[in-house]
Amino acid sequence: MRLIEGISIGLAAIRANKMRSLLTMLGIIIGIAAVLAMIAIGDGAKEIVMNDVEKLGGATRITLYHTSYKRENNRWVRVRSNEYMKYGDAQAIEAECPSVSSVVPRIPDWRGVLIQGPDGHETYAGYNGVDANYQTAMKWELKEGRFITDDDVQNATKICVLGDEIAFELFGNTSPLGQEIKIARDVRYRDQWGRRRRERLTERFTVVGTLQLRGRSLRFGMSYDNLAFIPISTVQERLTGGDRVSDIMVFANTTDDIPKAIEEAREVIR
Repeated sequence: MRLIEGISIGLAAIRANKMRSLLTMLGIIIGIAAVLAMIAIGDGAKEIVMNDVEKLGGATRITLYHTSYKRENNRWVRVRSNEYMKYGDAQAIEAECPSVSSVVPRIPDWRGVLIQGPDGHETYAGYNGVDANYQTAMKWELKEGRFITDDDVQNATKICVLGDEIAFELFGNTSPLGQEIKIARDVRYRDQWGRRRRERLTERFTVVGTLQLRGRSLRFGMSYDNLAFIPISTVQERLTGGDRVSDIMVFANTTDDIPKAIEEAREVIR
């Protein structure tokens, strides 16, 4: 009886104060809607951030490199050392670090080089010298053809794999497989009289594969789709010279393993 009586009193109060009741209900509805909207925005932002992280290799990726400067007494000073990383360092990390799932040595050129295709098509883009681990470590699907193999690295073959954007700029909707591209680079030197000279050298590469569209990174504003991927040994032999590796991408087994992976990798290359 008390429950029924309470309901009756409540309904009577609502009828007697219709405007107040309506405003109260609107306040509750708007409050709930705002909370749901904030949750949706938070989930959406989280998804955007995670997608961007995946474009760069995922949350377990660590990048090792030798720095030219270090912080000392509240100022940056140049590191005077002839040490640098080599391909063998990457192989040692992969073999000796149990917290590491994959290792990719890399020689990137982000500044842009002139890359020419057939029929006069050309574009300024970048390249990455990598090994066979790169595609699987970055979880990047092929669009057609194949990726760089261990044999390509061992033999320093003059092949390349193109990102979706650069493939379209050079070849349009035509398959680039089996076609040649030319990468031109400027070499600066001094002649026998000490005068500064610049010479443009060109290397030819055969396209053996293309990659699916990856998309631009929101964090760095760069696109991996505008890159040509070349065997790291070929880049050393044909483009940069020497055995130097610019950086080594290390992928930990899990995010929890990242601190251990960093320490293990440091011990190997120390």
